Amino acid sequence: MGMNSRGEIQRLAEIVEPHIGVISNIHHSHVGFLGSLEEI
Repeated sequence: MGMNSRGEIQRLAEIVEPHIGVISNIHHSHVGFLGSLEEI
């Protein structure tokens, strides 16, 4: 899954109901519309 707005992962997780999650990469280039790494 990927996200570009706040709450998007939650909505996607409600659809697919995953059992585990792995954060593989967070970088300044992923900030986009979220504004900061803290918001991610």
